[in-house]
Amino acid sequence: MSEQIQQMQRTLLAGTLAGGIAHDMNNQLTVILGHLDIALDHLPDSFDAFDSLEHAKAAASRCADLSRRLLYLSNRRRAVMARMDVVEAVAEAKLMLDCVRPCNTHLKVETEPDLFVLGDTTMIQQAIINLGTNAFYAMKNGGTLEIRAYREEGRVNIIMKDNGSGMTTSLRRRIYEPFFSTHPDDGGSGLGLSMVRTIMNAHGGLIGLDTVPGEGSTFLLNFPPIEEQEEAAL
Repeated sequence: MSEQIQQMQRTLLAGTLAGGIAHDMNNQLTVILGHLDIALDHLPDSFDAFDSLEHAKAAASRCADLSRRLLYLSNRRRAVMARMDVVEAVAEAKLMLDCVRPCNTHLKVETEPDLFVLGDTTMIQQAIINLGTNAFYAMKNGGTLEIRAYREEGRVNIIMKDNGSGMTTSLRRRIYEPFFSTHPDDGGSGLGLSMVRTIMNAHGGLIGLDTVPGEGSTFLLNFPPIEEQEEAAL
């Protein structure tokens, strides 16, 4: 219990610090990206430093993306809640995951019809993409990621199952810590799963994990009935 309390304190502190830094950084990046766009619009493609400016814009955009992740983590980006179609959200997330999916992996999706929750579509898609990206990293030798969305006892579930490397008990204890990455050598920021948990908390949902080393991992995103969400929002 003491270890869990310490982890919660570390997470809260990291989120608070990250939010403050991200807010200030995001303001500066908005200015930088704005001026880069103006410069690129007014300079001919033949300009000697045109490629350098495009590289600078790409780098600034990546920093802006990291800043948005930090704002998610700190809860400074509030969820915009509305009745949303989970089937459509999963389908759009699949399109984005297909763009980053390694050629030795497969992606299967199965959804029931008429699945609705009160949620922020962008946030939920981000959660699916984060989990999917992690699954692909875990399947370096190839494999299949299965995404299934269905209703059970009034609640909506999104299951994401891979047959990758799985996780040890010690690793599992730390996966939701901000800035802890299972693949730092591949450029992991360590914010993906922290964001997923923050997003699920914002939706009054639950996140579950079943994992076996060498066999794979299964994440569960569990959303309350939309009627309960709508009553709570009143």
